[in-house]
Amino acid sequence: AEAMNCDQAFVALPVLTALGAAVGTTHVLSPKRGWREPPVIWAVAIGPSGTTKSPPYRDVEEMAQDINDRLEEEYAALMA
Repeated sequence: AEAMNCDQAFVALPVLTALGAAVGTTHVLSPKRGWREPPVIWAVAIGPSGTTKSPPYRDVEEMAQDINDRLEEEYAALMA
């Protein structure tokens, strides 16, 4: 956020949503019997035009994709 000169929330929000997606349905919260909640996190950065909302999102998305690609390669190697 500091390097992009933007609000820290514009970086934190996509990171939180990516972490929730990474957990997926492997872990769920059960606040009461018969009710299961996965870690689905909906977040949106709201700010005036030109406040550098999109670049942090793209960077987090790219990092998450890189991690996913590496894990897929490691899995394929283990399966081979």
